[in-house]
Amino acid sequence: MNKKSSFGIGPAGHWLLFAGFPILIITILAASTLRDGNIRGINEKYLPYVVFLVPSAIFVGCRVLYHHVSKRVVIPIGVTCWILAFLVMCWFFWFGPGAIGYHA
Repeated sequence: MNKKSSFGIGPAGHWLLFAGFPILIITILAASTLRDGNIRGINEKYLPYVVFLVPSAIFVGCRVLYHHVSKRVVIPIGVTCWILAFLVMCWFFWFGPGAIGYHA
């Protein structure tokens, strides 16, 4: 009988880990541009398009990048990016938008 381990990470698990990379990009963009519930520099007329299309474009771009990254570095990159995204959002909510770089 073949002794293959059933505890490995499959393709979906690799993508979920690597999804930390686009999440980190979106988190940094959100933390650096949000001010009083609005994205600075964006007109209210275009806000729904920006909120939907920018993260979608980032995810599609990172999905293409995922196919060019070696599978042995997907896990360290993904875990690191998830941790950094969590830390950026904690920093943003603890200290406010002024701590990230926006001073009104």
